[in-house]
Amino acid sequence: MRQLALEVPDSRARALRAVVSLLITLGASFLSLLFHVGLLLMGEEGDEALEKITAVVTTVGFLSGYGSRVYFLMWFHRVVRQLQAQGAGIGLTPGGAVWMWLIPFVNFVKPFTLMKDVAEKAGGARFAASLHLGLWWGVQLLFYAADQVKRILVRVVWKEGGAPWDAACVLGIVMALVVVLLTLSYVRVVRELQARMDRRRAALEAGNEPVPEDEAVAA
Repeated sequence: MRQLALEVPDSRARALRAVVSLLITLGASFLSLLFHVGLLLMGEEGDEALEKITAVVTTVGFLSGYGSRVYFLMWFHRVVRQLQAQGAGIGLTPGGAVWMWLIPFVNFVKPFTLMKDVAEKAGGARFAASLHLGLWWGVQLLFYAADQVKRILVRVVWKEGGAPWDAACVLGIVMALVVVLLTLSYVRVVRELQARMDRRRAALEAGNEPVPEDEAVAA
Protein backbone atom coordinates (compact mmCIF):
# COMPACT_ATOMS: atom_id res chain seq x y z
CA MET A 1 0.00 0.00 0.00
CA ARG A 2 2.84 2.38 0.82
CA GLN A 3 4.24 2.28 -2.71
CA LEU A 4 0.80 2.75 -4.27
CA ALA A 5 0.15 5.69 -1.98
CA LEU A 6 3.42 7.34 -2.96
CA GLU A 7 2.53 6.97 -6.64
CA VAL A 8 -0.34 9.41 -6.13
CA PRO A 9 1.06 12.95 -6.59
CA ASP A 10 0.88 15.05 -3.45
CA SER A 11 -1.47 18.02 -3.18
CA ARG A 12 1.04 20.74 -2.27
CA ALA A 13 1.06 22.46 -5.66
CA ARG A 14 -2.73 22.42 -5.85
CA ALA A 15 -2.99 23.77 -2.31
CA LEU A 16 -0.64 26.62 -3.24
CA ARG A 17 -2.70 27.51 -6.31
CA ALA A 18 -5.89 27.39 -4.26
CA VAL A 19 -4.46 29.66 -1.55
CA VAL A 20 -3.02 32.16 -4.05
CA SER A 21 -6.34 32.40 -5.91
CA LEU A 22 -8.17 32.77 -2.59
CA LEU A 23 -5.83 35.58 -1.55
CA ILE A 24 -6.49 37.37 -4.84
CA THR A 25 -10.21 37.07 -4.14
CA LEU A 26 -9.62 38.30 -0.59
CA GLY A 27 -7.71 41.36 -1.76
CA ALA A 28 -10.28 42.26 -4.40
CA SER A 29 -13.17 41.77 -1.95
CA PHE A 30 -11.47 43.88 0.72
CA LEU A 31 -10.92 46.71 -1.76
CA SER A 32 -14.52 46.38 -2.92
CA LEU A 33 -15.63 46.67 0.71
CA LEU A 34 -13.60 49.87 1.23
CA PHE A 35 -14.71 51.42 -2.05
CA HIS A 36 -18.39 50.71 -1.40
CA VAL A 37 -18.04 52.34 2.03
CA GLY A 38 -16.45 55.35 0.32
CA LEU A 39 -19.27 55.57 -2.20
CA LEU A 40 -21.88 55.34 0.56
CA LEU A 41 -20.24 58.15 2.52
CA MET A 42 -19.92 60.41 -0.53
CA GLY A 43 -23.52 59.92 -1.60
CA GLU A 44 -25.05 59.74 -5.04
CA GLU A 45 -23.06 62.76 -6.23
CA GLY A 46 -19.79 61.01 -5.37
CA ASP A 47 -16.69 60.53 -7.46
CA GLU A 48 -17.54 58.94 -10.80
CA ALA A 49 -14.00 57.57 -11.13
CA LEU A 50 -14.30 55.78 -7.77
CA GLU A 51 -17.59 54.29 -8.90
CA LYS A 52 -15.94 52.85 -12.01
CA ILE A 53 -12.97 51.54 -10.04
CA THR A 54 -15.35 49.90 -7.57
CA ALA A 55 -17.20 48.19 -10.41
CA VAL A 56 -13.91 46.88 -11.85
CA VAL A 57 -12.65 45.63 -8.48
CA THR A 58 -15.97 43.95 -7.76
CA THR A 59 -15.86 42.21 -11.14
CA VAL A 60 -12.28 41.05 -10.50
CA GLY A 61 -13.35 39.66 -7.14
CA PHE A 62 -16.31 37.89 -8.75
CA LEU A 63 -14.16 36.26 -11.43
CA SER A 64 -11.33 35.34 -9.07
CA GLY A 65 -13.95 33.83 -6.75
CA TYR A 66 -14.94 31.37 -9.44
CA GLY A 67 -11.29 30.63 -10.17
CA SER A 68 -10.52 29.99 -6.52
CA ARG A 69 -13.50 27.62 -6.34
CA VAL A 70 -12.09 25.61 -9.24
CA TYR A 71 -8.62 25.46 -7.69
CA PHE A 72 -10.07 24.53 -4.31
CA LEU A 73 -12.03 21.61 -5.79
CA MET A 74 -8.94 20.44 -7.69
CA TRP A 75 -7.04 20.43 -4.41
CA PHE A 76 -9.89 18.66 -2.59
CA HIS A 77 -9.99 16.00 -5.32
CA ARG A 78 -6.27 15.30 -4.85
CA VAL A 79 -6.58 15.16 -1.04
CA VAL A 80 -9.38 12.60 -1.24
CA ARG A 81 -7.41 10.59 -3.79
CA GLN A 82 -4.36 10.53 -1.52
CA LEU A 83 -6.35 9.43 1.52
CA GLN A 84 -8.00 6.71 -0.53
CA ALA A 85 -4.60 5.40 -1.66
CA GLN A 86 -3.41 5.44 1.95
CA GLY A 87 -6.31 3.27 3.08
CA ALA A 88 -8.16 6.17 4.70
CA GLY A 89 -10.96 6.69 2.19
CA ILE A 90 -14.13 8.62 2.98
CA GLY A 91 -16.55 6.30 1.17
CA LEU A 92 -16.61 8.25 -2.09
CA THR A 93 -14.35 8.41 -5.10
CA PRO A 94 -12.43 11.69 -5.54
CA GLY A 95 -14.71 12.62 -8.43
CA GLY A 96 -17.82 11.75 -6.43
CA ALA A 97 -16.62 13.88 -3.53
CA VAL A 98 -16.17 16.87 -5.84
CA TRP A 99 -19.67 16.43 -7.30
CA MET A 100 -21.14 16.80 -3.81
CA TRP A 101 -20.06 20.45 -3.92
CA LEU A 102 -21.89 21.05 -7.21
CA ILE A 103 -25.27 19.31 -6.89
CA PRO A 104 -28.00 21.78 -5.87
CA PHE A 105 -29.44 21.34 -2.34
CA VAL A 106 -27.01 18.48 -1.68
CA ASN A 107 -24.27 21.10 -1.53
CA PHE A 108 -25.97 22.76 1.43
CA VAL A 109 -24.95 19.88 3.73
CA LYS A 110 -22.75 17.22 2.12
CA PRO A 111 -19.55 19.28 1.65
CA PHE A 112 -19.48 19.99 5.38
CA THR A 113 -19.71 16.31 6.30
CA LEU A 114 -17.12 15.43 3.66
CA MET A 115 -14.66 18.02 4.89
CA LYS A 116 -15.15 16.80 8.45
CA ASP A 117 -14.49 13.20 7.33
CA VAL A 118 -11.38 14.28 5.43
CA ALA A 119 -10.05 16.23 8.41
CA GLU A 120 -10.62 13.30 10.77
CA LYS A 121 -8.96 10.85 8.40
CA ALA A 122 -6.01 13.16 7.89
CA GLY A 123 -5.38 14.34 11.43
CA GLY A 124 -7.83 12.78 13.86
CA ALA A 125 -10.89 14.04 15.70
CA ARG A 126 -9.01 16.67 17.71
CA PHE A 127 -7.55 18.17 14.58
CA ALA A 128 -10.95 18.22 12.89
CA ALA A 129 -12.42 19.98 15.92
CA SER A 130 -9.61 22.56 15.88
CA LEU A 131 -10.60 23.61 12.36
CA HIS A 132 -13.99 24.86 13.61
CA LEU A 133 -15.63 23.53 10.47
CA GLY A 134 -19.10 24.37 11.77
CA LEU A 135 -18.16 28.06 11.81
CA TRP A 136 -16.54 27.75 8.37
CA TRP A 137 -19.64 26.16 6.89
CA GLY A 138 -21.89 28.64 8.67
CA VAL A 139 -20.13 31.46 6.81
CA GLN A 140 -20.55 29.49 3.58
CA LEU A 141 -24.31 29.21 4.19
CA LEU A 142 -24.41 32.92 5.03
CA PHE A 143 -22.85 33.61 1.64
CA TYR A 144 -25.46 31.43 -0.09
CA ALA A 145 -28.24 33.32 1.72
CA ALA A 146 -26.78 36.77 0.96
CA ASP A 147 -26.32 35.85 -2.68
CA GLN A 148 -29.95 34.74 -2.95
CA VAL A 149 -31.16 37.99 -1.34
CA LYS A 150 -29.03 39.93 -3.82
CA ARG A 151 -30.53 38.03 -6.77
CA ILE A 152 -34.09 38.66 -5.54
CA LEU A 153 -33.45 42.36 -5.02
CA VAL A 154 -31.81 42.83 -8.42
CA ARG A 155 -34.20 40.69 -10.47
CA VAL A 156 -37.50 41.36 -8.71
CA VAL A 157 -37.51 44.39 -6.41
CA TRP A 158 -35.21 46.64 -8.47
CA LYS A 159 -35.97 45.20 -11.89
CA GLU A 160 -37.61 48.27 -13.43
CA GLY A 161 -36.61 51.28 -11.38
CA GLY A 162 -33.05 50.25 -10.60
CA ALA A 163 -31.43 49.98 -7.19
CA PRO A 164 -31.56 53.04 -4.88
CA TRP A 165 -28.03 54.41 -4.42
CA ASP A 166 -27.78 53.85 -0.67
CA ALA A 167 -29.30 50.36 -0.90
CA ALA A 168 -26.92 49.36 -3.71
CA CYS A 169 -23.93 50.55 -1.65
CA VAL A 170 -25.10 48.71 1.47
CA LEU A 171 -25.66 45.54 -0.56
CA GLY A 172 -22.15 45.86 -1.98
CA ILE A 173 -20.72 46.29 1.52
CA VAL A 174 -22.58 43.27 2.90
CA MET A 175 -21.58 41.00 0.00
CA ALA A 176 -17.93 42.09 0.12
CA LEU A 177 -17.78 41.58 3.90
CA VAL A 178 -19.27 38.09 3.66
CA VAL A 179 -16.82 37.14 0.90
CA VAL A 180 -13.88 38.44 2.96
CA LEU A 181 -14.93 36.31 5.95
CA LEU A 182 -15.59 33.28 3.75
CA THR A 183 -12.28 33.55 1.93
CA LEU A 184 -10.31 33.88 5.16
CA SER A 185 -11.96 30.73 6.49
CA TYR A 186 -11.17 28.81 3.31
CA VAL A 187 -7.52 29.89 3.40
CA ARG A 188 -7.19 28.65 6.97
CA VAL A 189 -8.82 25.28 6.24
CA VAL A 190 -6.69 24.65 3.14
CA ARG A 191 -3.42 25.60 4.84
CA GLU A 192 -3.98 23.55 8.00
CA LEU A 193 -5.35 20.49 6.24
CA GLN A 194 -2.55 20.56 3.70
CA ALA A 195 -0.02 20.70 6.55
CA ARG A 196 -1.50 17.43 7.89
CA MET A 197 -1.38 15.87 4.44
CA ASP A 198 2.28 16.87 4.21
CA ARG A 199 2.97 15.08 7.49
CA ARG A 200 1.25 11.94 6.24
CA ARG A 201 3.30 12.11 3.05
CA ALA A 202 6.51 12.55 5.03
CA ALA A 203 5.67 9.47 7.11
CA LEU A 204 5.17 7.41 3.95
CA GLU A 205 8.44 8.61 2.47
CA ALA A 206 10.19 7.68 5.72
CA GLY A 207 8.81 4.15 5.44
CA ASN A 208 6.13 4.52 8.10
CA GLU A 209 2.38 4.12 7.89
CA PRO A 210 0.66 7.48 8.40
CA VAL A 211 -1.89 7.59 11.20
CA PRO A 212 -3.92 10.49 12.59
CA GLU A 213 -2.05 12.22 15.41
CA ASP A 214 -4.84 11.41 17.88
CA GLU A 215 -4.20 7.72 17.32
CA ALA A 216 -0.44 8.19 17.52
CA VAL A 217 -0.75 9.93 20.91
CA ALA A 218 -3.12 7.25 22.20
CA ALA A 219 -0.70 4.53 21.15
